[in-house]
Amino acid sequence: MLLRLIKLKGVFMDDNLNNIKPDAFLNLFSDPFFAYSKKNKTITVYNSVKTRINPGVYSVSEFVNKLKTSLKGEDLVSIDTFADHLAQGHDYFSHSFSDNIVNDDPATEGTLIRGMQSESDEDLIVGVIHPKRSRNFSITNDAQLDSLTGLMDKICITKYAIDLIDNLKVENTFVAIVDIDYFKHVNDSYGHQYGDYVLKQCADIIKSEVGERGVVGRIGGDEFFVIFTTKLTESALRDCLRNIRVVMSRSFEGKGPYGNTPITLSIGAALYPEDAPNYNDLFVVADYCLYLAKAKGRNRYIIYNHSKHATLDIIKSIRNTGKSMVNGRDDLPHGDVLTQIVYMLRYNHEASLPNLLSDFAFRFNIPYLAIFRKSDGLPFVKAGPTAEKLIVDTKMLTPLLYGFCDLCDPDYGLYVCNHVTHFPPDFDTYLRPMLDKMDLISFIAVPLRHVSGEEYMFFLGSFGVNLVWNSDHFMHIRLLCDELEKNSLLAPENDE
Repeated sequence: MLLRLIKLKGVFMDDNLNNIKPDAFLNLFSDPFFAYSKKNKTITVYNSVKTRINPGVYSVSEFVNKLKTSLKGEDLVSIDTFADHLAQGHDYFSHSFSDNIVNDDPATEGTLIRGMQSESDEDLIVGVIHPKRSRNFSITNDAQLDSLTGLMDKICITKYAIDLIDNLKVENTFVAIVDIDYFKHVNDSYGHQYGDYVLKQCADIIKSEVGERGVVGRIGGDEFFVIFTTKLTESALRDCLRNIRVVMSRSFEGKGPYGNTPITLSIGAALYPEDAPNYNDLFVVADYCLYLAKAKGRNRYIIYNHSKHATLDIIKSIRNTGKSMVNGRDDLPHGDVLTQIVYMLRYNHEASLPNLLSDFAFRFNIPYLAIFRKSDGLPFVKAGPTAEKLIVDTKMLTPLLYGFCDLCDPDYGLYVCNHVTHFPPDFDTYLRPMLDKMDLISFIAVPLRHVSGEEYMFFLGSFGVNLVWNSDHFMHIRLLCDELEKNSLLAPENDE
């Protein structure tokens, strides 16, 4: 698990080892690390706390003899094998010892020495001497633990993540946020004591499935955070997240919110540095994926994908607007979100239509939302993460959209285009070239007739990225449009 941390830019980079800056690295784990130079036949040891192995440069025989003072029996044979593997330049080796050769810590049950060829220098073999501590011992000596679950608490695991990602810049680091679905139902239905039991069991399940591949912390009431410290393929990550979800459901069958349903989990995950350049942004992306998992029905995991999901800039702009008028977490059911928006439209005289529509766009993952006036094609209001960045020829677009009115879905009174290649043949010849210029891929258009007599076009679009609309969109969009048609905020005198 720890060996991957050796692959750091600026660590163990040259023959003289002049570029090593391992302080944050060593303080994080308190384990001795070593670098073996094939050319010089020497081992350089680094550590930040007092151990039986002092920092310095040793010959192979000096290093092995120092370790032998703490070994006996079969461990003496194993340490000679370790020396042979080191001298032979093995690409990877791992040796386990029953004795503690690092320190006098009573929680240590043995020692593990792992090494591998440095990716940045063919002359170096780098490795770690890791005390195998008891199951309940945290990865950091001064870790702050959550009193209920025994996991790292929010402060501790956040510091750990910042050290790993921002300070050490360990590449290929996956993080995941795990949230218990409808946990309030558990507390309300079975009591807080049972709720605590669910939390502890969930913590144990996550910790067991993650194993030596990472560390786990509790960051909120029913939220957990996982940092995968070993390099995982996306397939391996999927297997782990799937197992966490499945084991949790099987452990609490019949305890969910809807009759004979289990307690389930929703999970969002992201990868450093591919998905975000620092810890804060990485957490935001993972949290966004958790929100998507909730929005798509819960009981699932979503791993961030550049081609499918909003860009980091869009995600950050959504999170940082500070204009939300809808109360509650981002995982509110869509029905609850719409209820709050309609209530604000009707009864809150200080409500802002742009802000309410921004909430709607964010909660439904809609990149661009606008209401165009039929009279001149200009936008009455715009919302969504791309609304201010995109340059849309609304004067050209609006009359085109009105051409679809006769084709609106009879059940919802809206026109849906899941891809511009799906146009009817008679529309395709002249519409496609115009929409291609805008890079418009998919959209929904709803004609509105306000009680004042003014006519508008309610438009939701995806530019550059394909977004497939579904019946959940249709129902909630239709209900929102029905409210807007009679709401004073859409009256002409409120045009900004």
